[in-house]
Amino acid sequence: MSKRVYVSSTFIDLVAYRAKVLERLRRSKSIVVAMEDYAAFDERPTDKCLADVKGCDIYVGILAKRYGYVPGDNNPNSLSITEMEYRQACDAECTRLIFQLDPDAPWLDKFNDRLTGEGDGGAKIQRFRAEVGEKHGIRLFRDPEELAGMVLEAIVAEISQGSPTPGDTEKPDTQDASQEIERYRQAVESLHGRIFLAGFKTKLRVSIDLEELYVPLQAIVDLRGSGDSVFADAGDADAKLRAQGSRDIPLIDAFKDAKKRKRCGIVILGDPGSGKTTHLKRLLLACLRQGPEGLGLPAGTLGVAHK
Repeated sequence: MSKRVYVSSTFIDLVAYRAKVLERLRRSKSIVVAMEDYAAFDERPTDKCLADVKGCDIYVGILAKRYGYVPGDNNPNSLSITEMEYRQACDAECTRLIFQLDPDAPWLDKFNDRLTGEGDGGAKIQRFRAEVGEKHGIRLFRDPEELAGMVLEAIVAEISQGSPTPGDTEKPDTQDASQEIERYRQAVESLHGRIFLAGFKTKLRVSIDLEELYVPLQAIVDLRGSGDSVFADAGDADAKLRAQGSRDIPLIDAFKDAKKRKRCGIVILGDPGSGKTTHLKRLLLACLRQGPEGLGLPAGTLGVAHK
């Protein structure tokens, strides 16, 4: 069963960040509740916001350098709506996932309370960030793409390790299983599908698809156990290797080659920095994008990313 996710933050400073997060979550078939569903944004209806938070399973809090709109009515502690939403999530015992802007990330002065004088000159957002950081740990983001990937990763991890929600059956039906696989695929794409590059003189990070940077690697196949037989000695090995010619193969074809030799798996060895991890990411993405059969794996094989 899908979880309801509430995305909380200030608005005008995080428009692009929220848009990327919501796009990624909705593509993963998550049920998302956000201020974009209301008629107003920063000055959104407090009661409705808090009711929506209470009705969700997962609260996602995104904090930058603005404390945000503070309602005047029924607000003796002068809390912003963003902080009210967080405290409602605590009272409702929702799962709380907190993401904070990296203090060293480039940021516009007009969205920094310390410079504009809003929020008691930045004191309120500093206090709020410190409090939630101490309670929930700190996940720092620098750009919208990175944030979207982090949020989806955290939600997928939470769902995968959480207990079944009421009404879930012990064996999910085919449609539920397909939805879970699709959510997993989206998470893998977010985590491993793109690489972030930054220049030496600028902190601007550029997101590039892994396939655009990947340089195909060749592997030397170890044939000391070939088929059902093994080599008798060095001379036998040399003769058989010469008879079969060069055994350099593209790493993307490793599973196909293993299958021909009646092997059920492969082990990739290489020096540090030779590209083993990057290639494993490429194999995982290929398995999800084109299907396992294209790699020489049995139908229904699902690649697993371990971090």
